Amino acid sequence: MENGDRLTGTIKSMDGGKLLIETPYGGVISVDKTAIRTLESKTAVLIPGGLKEADKQVELRASEPGKVAVVADNTQQVTPLSDLDTFMKPRTRIPDLVWKGNVALGLNSKKASTDTRNYSAIFNGEASHGDWRHILGAHYNRDTEDDDINTDNYGGRYSLDYFLSDKLFWEARTFYKRDQVEDVSRQFALGTGPGYQFWDDELGAFSLTGLVGRVYYKYQDSTRDNFYAAGVRWDYRRVLYNQRMEAFVKGEFSRPLSNTADFTLDLETGLRYKLTDWAALTLSYGRAQVSGGRQTVNERRFMTGLGMTW
Repeated sequence: MENGDRLTGTIKSMDGGKLLIETPYGGVISVDKTAIRTLESKTAVLIPGGLKEADKQVELRASEPGKVAVVADNTQQVTPLSDLDTFMKPRTRIPDLVWKGNVALGLNSKKASTDTRNYSAIFNGEASHGDWRHILGAHYNRDTEDDDINTDNYGGRYSLDYFLSDKLFWEARTFYKRDQVEDVSRQFALGTGPGYQFWDDELGAFSLTGLVGRVYYKYQDSTRDNFYAAGVRWDYRRVLYNQRMEAFVKGEFSRPLSNTADFTLDLETGLRYKLTDWAALTLSYGRAQVSGGRQTVNERRFMTGLGMTW
């Protein structure tokens, strides 16, 4: 450090001018990059290459003040610390089960000329072991105004991914939604297709998946439709402000391979702010749309809720 102190621990990431170090004596410590004289890592760190270049693992060795020696492919280059904008601890797939996720609950009640109540709940989970990844999700939404029910639905989804390489995977996915208000009362889908994991590290993740499958609709009058559809699914997450905040955008766009509907869209985006190591405040916007079908569905969801992450 510039003040003569020396910190030891495990480097988590460098981003936004802050170095995060996990220490056995103080937990995760955030250090401003301008306060660092030099640094060294006994294990390799990952420098992301973005969309155009490949990620690379390098070793960091101490050098003269204000600089660090970057070692890659047995070649050492002394670089100013100011030029190292982003790096993090590499994330590798391990045989043991790794489980992470979050849950948020929201309740809004307003009493004026009308009595309005909004309930919402969101769950997301991911379990990985070796080359396999399981992704789970569920939601519940209910909006009432006096004795009228404007929204009342719930649903769940499950994806099973198998990684064929570090980036390429194959996915099988199922989805179910039950709606007590809209004309499309039940939606069920099965799909499969290839996906690509652009990155998945300490600072976030981004993946795209192309899916082909079968979709089943049931309407309030008990009539049914089923058809083949093709679509694309995306999942983007980015941590901000020393990993205190997370921005996320995920969803799926699909188009029937028949004239049953024009397209369907399921979208969720928002921010998640960590109040403690496990408690979080969630602000999110969701949209579910079925366009061109027997009856258009255009549902919008806003949620402010408290929950937990792990």
